[in-house]
Amino acid sequence: MGAAFLLNVLQTAVGTALGFLLGIWAFHYQQEQLEEKRKADDRRAAHDALQRLTVAAGLNLEALAHIKLQIVNELFPEAKQMQQVANANYNATKIEEKKKNFDVLKATAESARWLYISMPKVPAMPPPEVREYSSLMSEMPALSLFVHRAEGMIAELNERIVSRNALIAKHSSENTSGQGMQPQRHLYFAGMLADEGMAICENTDLAMYCWKLASDQIDAYMRKKAPSEPYARFELVDQVVDQLPKEDLLPLMSEQLVTFSEAKDRKQQRR
Repeated sequence: MGAAFLLNVLQTAVGTALGFLLGIWAFHYQQEQLEEKRKADDRRAAHDALQRLTVAAGLNLEALAHIKLQIVNELFPEAKQMQQVANANYNATKIEEKKKNFDVLKATAESARWLYISMPKVPAMPPPEVREYSSLMSEMPALSLFVHRAEGMIAELNERIVSRNALIAKHSSENTSGQGMQPQRHLYFAGMLADEGMAICENTDLAMYCWKLASDQIDAYMRKKAPSEPYARFELVDQVVDQLPKEDLLPLMSEQLVTFSEAKDRKQQRR
């Protein structure tokens, strides 16, 4: 009877121990499953943010291309010419040279058209916040930089547009006041409008350049690292592609784009 009792106690102890161990294993297994599900959900949410980011990049590229076609392409040669003429006036030292340069400035101003046409601000679409796709930053460390610079360029572009529109309004008011403008006021408006015009042209190209980098980075990641995930690339129409900067405006930034091509990315890392 004593042996049977001990056997029952042993069986109970073994069963309890096995049950305890199985319970611990089941708990850890459940936690691992929940952690994998959380990571999958986070990754899916990050991919969704990338999809919204690529749409924002595409729409902002379209808006910038529209403003280029509307006025910036025509503004650039006039602003550049006026900037050169205004600088020549500022740098002139002799009276005869000043008079000659001022006559050239007045003639340039009278022939200009787009330099004195106001323009609307760029209707930028805000991208998703960086924290929504920050979990992917280890694979695309420069993506947030591309987006930040693109947003900054559009913000500065719109500030320049507002400033330029105010200058045009003030120039028109003074020019039609009946008293006319003194030579120094002519020179002031010519120089300011030329500088603002050139800044608008440059910021438009830089904003397009940075948004294109962001779009290319997302496209490379989704095609190479997440090919099974649902993803719709924003296809730019030919008119927008034609307005993209033809030069590598910020080569140090473009070098940070991760293509997920091992040879090229190893070369970038060595730099």
